[in-house]
Amino acid sequence: MKKSLFLFSLIVILSSEALAYESERILNATVSDAPEVHGSNTTQEPYSSMWRVSGKVIGAKEEKIDDKERTYEIGGVEGSGKIDYLHKSGTLIFGAGLGYDDGLYYHLTLGWNFRDFEFGFFTGHILFRDIKYSGEKCVETEKNNVTIDGAVFWSRTVCASYEPFEKEEIKYGEDLFFGGFVGIIIGKSFLNYSFSIEGFDIVDTSILSHYISMGYRFGDFIELSLGTVLTNVGSLESGYVYGITGTVGFYLMPLFQ
Repeated sequence: MKKSLFLFSLIVILSSEALAYESERILNATVSDAPEVHGSNTTQEPYSSMWRVSGKVIGAKEEKIDDKERTYEIGGVEGSGKIDYLHKSGTLIFGAGLGYDDGLYYHLTLGWNFRDFEFGFFTGHILFRDIKYSGEKCVETEKNNVTIDGAVFWSRTVCASYEPFEKEEIKYGEDLFFGGFVGIIIGKSFLNYSFSIEGFDIVDTSILSHYISMGYRFGDFIELSLGTVLTNVGSLESGYVYGITGTVGFYLMPLFQ
């Protein structure tokens, strides 16, 4: 009876451990803010369409965020660009966008546009992203055996030695993002808020970015805006990184019926 109980306890203990060693352990990764998406920034005429090309610069202090045995590097000066298409049917707006921010992504947008405000939701997919990360990789393994009465009862391979490594590579089609936006429209001026959540699959974590911006449209073709971005990586306890944003948008054609 005692031997059976011992064997059962041993099985439970061993089953709770990892059955295979990690060939690589990522300890540090460079991340970017989750993509920003917003609406028309104006009272769009019903049954009209618009194309917008925009470029954005984000400036933030370079910081390291420690979360769950990993360190994430974020900040510095980054540039991004995007092209959006938006169509309005009644008060409903729907559209799509294609952008580049350390990688190529697209998104779909659904929202409502009224005289003085607009709001909506979006979802998107990171087609590929340039990622830098480092950590430890296993360079030597060994067998870890458990014996009972001289016989091997349990055997598994474990890593006996790790050495540091660094990588920079293109990752394809792994990350999704989604979020929402709301905007206040006062003549040619606008005030936007949006949030965007991205799944960063390579290290099984998430990126949450909040964007607030104010802007003005000059005529029908050009708009400028300034704002701030607050980004959290991993758990909320890791805090936020603050940055300043500046965006210029060009409308390829005015709103048309």
